[in-house]
Amino acid sequence: MSFEPLDQWAKSFNAYPGCSGEIRHIQDVANTEFQKYDIVHINLAGVSTETIPTVKELIKNSSTKLIVNLDYAVQDFQDPWKLNCAEFLKAIRSADFLFAQEPFQRSLLQMLWTHLCDRKEKIPLIPHPTDTTNLKKFYVDPDKRMDRVAVMYHRYDKHLIIPSVIARGGKMRTKGKFADVKVEVPTVLYGFMERLVDLSIFDFIAARKDWDKYIYDLSHCTVAVSYYTIHSQDRFLCETACLGIPSVATTCSHFGRVLFPHTTFSPLQIEEMIKAVRGLKEDEGFWNFVRTYAWNKVEKFGDKPSVERLLDAMRSWGIEFK
Repeated sequence: MSFEPLDQWAKSFNAYPGCSGEIRHIQDVANTEFQKYDIVHINLAGVSTETIPTVKELIKNSSTKLIVNLDYAVQDFQDPWKLNCAEFLKAIRSADFLFAQEPFQRSLLQMLWTHLCDRKEKIPLIPHPTDTTNLKKFYVDPDKRMDRVAVMYHRYDKHLIIPSVIARGGKMRTKGKFADVKVEVPTVLYGFMERLVDLSIFDFIAARKDWDKYIYDLSHCTVAVSYYTIHSQDRFLCETACLGIPSVATTCSHFGRVLFPHTTFSPLQIEEMIKAVRGLKEDEGFWNFVRTYAWNKVEKFGDKPSVERLLDAMRSWGIEFK
């Protein structure tokens, strides 16, 4: 059982033999219903800190296990108006099982779990699952794509100028993926939902659209850029990996380091990122190498491996299911 935005966990459990999952808004679940589940999975965001201890109290006389993960980037929880520290600690103490999606988050949770909650268990690293099977159905052959560089806007980080320059490969014109003459390959910004500003630094701004339309549009790009200066799992890179789009990222992105290690750099290495974009635009062999590496590696985060990773980690905490 998962609550949004963890709908992929429910889908992954439904796809796993002998398991099932469903998504329900917490306000729609009667107090007596929580105990009918083996697992209640809650996404710990600032608005749910009071909810988690309440649910724990409702299942205390049952075999139901409450698992919790930390939502958002770690830095987002440093805003005092979003989070009361005492409430936060009470929430994670209520969990029967706690996990993190990226390494910095795991370090933070381990510190809290060990030193403030006085618990001995090791916090596991379990990224959210990716629907690799369905995402890869959107794959477009390179010769049928539009030559565009996709840039994902990160609403918690808000960088625009830096990724726009990286996406262009600096000021130099390049051959592009398909052209024999040197051109300036167009850039397209995804995920921007802020107030209207002058975004002429990008050639196109993708309108907010349904997920399948977004993936279809993204699948026609040839290179992608994800510029983070705060730590994140960065699921955008799982999408580009499944779509066969070589991507340039920073080491703050967990999936940048795992899926695109040959084109991932420190956020300070902006010039190296610019050079990587140029290399992907001009060197077809390098483009194919980066694409193929990520295409194969992303399967590690598909439905079945993700469910098995979660269940194995729960067993290491002494939690077993019949």
